[in-house]
Amino acid sequence: MKCKLKLTPCECSNLALIHKHNTLHYYINDEEVSNISKNVTPMRLHAVENTESLIEGDHVIWKDSIFEINSNEAYSNTKFITLEYAKAYTQNKVIATTDKSLELLEIPNIFILYYAQEYNKGNVIEEIEFEKIEDDVKVIIP
Repeated sequence: MKCKLKLTPCECSNLALIHKHNTLHYYINDEEVSNISKNVTPMRLHAVENTESLIEGDHVIWKDSIFEINSNEAYSNTKFITLEYAKAYTQNKVIATTDKSLELLEIPNIFILYYAQEYNKGNVIEEIEFEKIEDDVKVIIP
């Protein structure tokens, strides 16, 4: 499956990527993260599929934030978006992510490190292919 990669800012303590001075820094554990300056932007990395076939329960990126499609709760909870609105304004369905709270496929740590290294060299990887193997992901860089 071909996917685009998107970085989104987040407010989190257990993160993998930090954006500072136009570079990405990769941190594996919370102890390293807790020693970081406040003048940084925590980031999440997502593999997204551009699709119009969205359904209830899918996660989408809209305006640099993640929303779950839940038409019943969308007007009472800011974490949700209606299916109609998602289809009209975003087709960026999140397939895999570094955000464990979404309970989606996880982007492998080895790829996150590679992505940060390439990003810092000026080679921003914008698209990947991946295969789902049971509950794991194999990333293929085109």
